[in-house]
Amino acid sequence: MASIYNRWKLLLNPTTHEGLPNTVLESMACGTPVLTSSVGGIPDIISDNENGWFLPDETIDTMCDKLERVLSENHMTQISEKSSAFVTEHYTYQNALNRFEIFINGEISSR
Repeated sequence: MASIYNRWKLLLNPTTHEGLPNTVLESMACGTPVLTSSVGGIPDIISDNENGWFLPDETIDTMCDKLERVLSENHMTQISEKSSAFVTEHYTYQNALNRFEIFINGEISSR
């Protein structure tokens, strides 16, 4: 999948119902920024205009307008770097293992 994500400038993920999609995390890990809906667990990983972008709604006109704006912005490289850094910092296997170990040892509580 990495070779596919690396060929894209952007992942468009318009959705009305979502948990925490692997496609968004995988895309970000590859440095491919994400334009997505702000639903489910997505706002936990995307900060609008920081490491990705949110769609205000999922209409075709809105998606086209937002795509035009995002693709013409000068800070696509910075968004790409920040999205990759976020996933590397929070969602690597080692980080997940460390958080699980902390949880098992009772150092943090579940929500």
